[in-house]
Amino acid sequence: MVAIAVTGCVADREDHQGRARWVGSRSDPGSSAEGEAFVRPALGQTPDVTADGFWSQQLWSVHDDWEPALAVAPAGSRVYQLTTRYGAAFGKPDPAVVFRSSADSAVVWGEDRLLESAPVTQNDPQLVAGPDGRLAAAWIEGFEPGVKVAISSDHGVTWSAPWTILRPGFPPAWSDKPILAASSDGRRVFVAFNASDSWVARSSDFGATFDLPRRTSDDGRYWFHNGGAVGPDGAIWFAAVDFSQDYLGPSHIRLISSRDGGDSWQSAVVDSSLQLPPCDWDPGCPFGFLGPTAAVAVDGAGRVVVAYSAVRQAGGPLRLFVRWRSGTGWSAPVEVGPTSGESFAHATFPALAAGPTPGDFRLVWQDAAAGTGFWNTRLRRSRDGGRTWGPAVRLSDRGDGAPYKDPRGYAFPYGDYLEIEVDAAGREHVVWGEGSGWQGPGNVWWTRRDGSLSLFLDGFESGDLTAWSATQSLGSAASRSR
Repeated sequence: MVAIAVTGCVADREDHQGRARWVGSRSDPGSSAEGEAFVRPALGQTPDVTADGFWSQQLWSVHDDWEPALAVAPAGSRVYQLTTRYGAAFGKPDPAVVFRSSADSAVVWGEDRLLESAPVTQNDPQLVAGPDGRLAAAWIEGFEPGVKVAISSDHGVTWSAPWTILRPGFPPAWSDKPILAASSDGRRVFVAFNASDSWVARSSDFGATFDLPRRTSDDGRYWFHNGGAVGPDGAIWFAAVDFSQDYLGPSHIRLISSRDGGDSWQSAVVDSSLQLPPCDWDPGCPFGFLGPTAAVAVDGAGRVVVAYSAVRQAGGPLRLFVRWRSGTGWSAPVEVGPTSGESFAHATFPALAAGPTPGDFRLVWQDAAAGTGFWNTRLRRSRDGGRTWGPAVRLSDRGDGAPYKDPRGYAFPYGDYLEIEVDAAGREHVVWGEGSGWQGPGNVWWTRRDGSLSLFLDGFESGDLTAWSATQSLGSAASRSR
């Protein structure tokens, strides 16, 4: 099964592009009077390994990077990454979507390359990997037309000319924030995106062409898709959150699904969240950035797990939950962010991936510790389909290497999402952004598990969980056909 699970931007359209249009003096990311110079290991150098069995976090580049994407080949040792790079490192565009790949499980990386040289800004990159070196990438160039797609059949050495999934004379007229999901053979590729409403476009030829997009909502709310997966039975799942147009009031965590190959779509409410908190304590951070986000993954047996953040007290902190589906029933929400003895101001931006065996799921997120204000990136694992989760592993282990780093964590989550994938050997690969604040500058960091699945300790699956007493109904909305 090929799946990605990410979180997504929840700033409004103007604010989202406003980040790209921000004008001001950016400090040189190579060094800072406020902290030590950025540090990267030498090419091919084996990183230090943490006590939890992960490589000490690695810096992609000294450029101003955010919004990373990640994919691993279904078999073999290929790993692929995308990022959004500010600062005109390649001339135009600025920002630009940048690609790199590794043929040896991220030990050595190839050079950074543009997917397209374009005159307009590029944002929101996404990536899925199929067999035989096939890749599909999506991103936005402005909002009109917005979402563009390119494919590769040689591990990203060469790429097709990008094209838009929108067509003149057919709705919608603009598009934003794509999420990709693909079948295990890579033939069927789906792109969920928003044009305020939720839309999905389908390809049946490895992403070479797409059908006309289909609208899956018409409620007047603003939808953001955060994650996608295709199960072994062919069912397609997208995790999304819908907001009011000004982000005031409650929001709803959703699962959008299709069991007929994308001919019709259903929407179910997973949970509801109260008024999201502001982030005006960080200069320039728009209202909406700290909104709920969601992720979804499906294992080889067809079990579905959804992870999401939600606010239980209006304007209060974001808390992290999971629900799982077995057969036709859904569990009650289970809080999984804080573990015993830890207290968080926020736990959000979840990403999920299924492992190589049934019931195996890996969850990552970013959280801010109460009392310190520092953020960290953490991981938990479930071996029983989401019912119980092991203790949290801190992936952002370094207290040095960049001006915004501290032994307690980093200053701010940089970008709108992070990603996790599990390779054929059972190793997690994780990529995320850290920065000085929402305005930046900042960088993309990554890590992977050292060794193979056999390195997991016995008992890792046991964890301290708190379940909500009330089960939230996953009632389905009306089906929408072609």
